[in-house]
Amino acid sequence: MKTLSVTSGIIAATAIIAACDSDPQQQPKEIAFAEYSLSGTGCEWKESEQSHDNELIIMNNDDKMDSYILCPEGKSRPSIDFSQYSLLLVRGIHPYYTRPNKISLCRLRPDKYTLTINLPPHLAAVNTPWQAALIVDRTIRENNVELIITQEP
Repeated sequence: MKTLSVTSGIIAATAIIAACDSDPQQQPKEIAFAEYSLSGTGCEWKESEQSHDNELIIMNNDDKMDSYILCPEGKSRPSIDFSQYSLLLVRGIHPYYTRPNKISLCRLRPDKYTLTINLPPHLAAVNTPWQAALIVDRTIRENNVELIITQEP
């Protein structure tokens, strides 16, 4: 498998990070992440079986990750060190092929996070899948992330 420099990716300025909504009672903290891409690998994400729902999948091992990715023979996906990191795959259906234009991951409390995905406005009446994959520290667990999907007017 190809090696992905996760540490430099998380620190890199290329990650799309938006500001957390500020609530003085909760003191939210922006969490750094790196985008995970299959571009140039020949691999692709498998389509969602729940084709009209937005979903968040947290992956903490290679077996689970491999169940969401299709690679042609002889090709492999970039690897992730799952002893330190998790992969958050968020996806859904949106009119016209699109990708999120703003992503924000915030820690509200030690055990509560919000992942906010902002999608561009509808450009056509054709529904197509979208997804974003984020590499984060492994501290995030399955049931403590609230997914919020917003759309630009």
